[in-house]
Amino acid sequence: MQAHSEWLYEVPWGMYKVVTYVKERYGNPNIILSENGMDDPGNLTFPESLYDSNRVNFYRSYLKELKRAMDDGANVSGYFAWSILDNFE
Repeated sequence: MQAHSEWLYEVPWGMYKVVTYVKERYGNPNIILSENGMDDPGNLTFPESLYDSNRVNFYRSYLKELKRAMDDGANVSGYFAWSILDNFE
């Protein structure tokens, strides 16, 4: 599924694939995911912003795949969700 930016795609199964690849290729090191998030058009109404179902579904789908990788033995000890505040670092 294409994200708001034309060059970004939402690919939740990719979370499982990359975490599992790192586990298998590099001997299951400790993994800390430092940034995961999505973009949106930025012109949402207040109710749309308040009940941000797109973002909820995004994180639910990615975290489900991360949990699946962890259930398959991946050594994940950290996960950080991206937010707009990360742009001010």
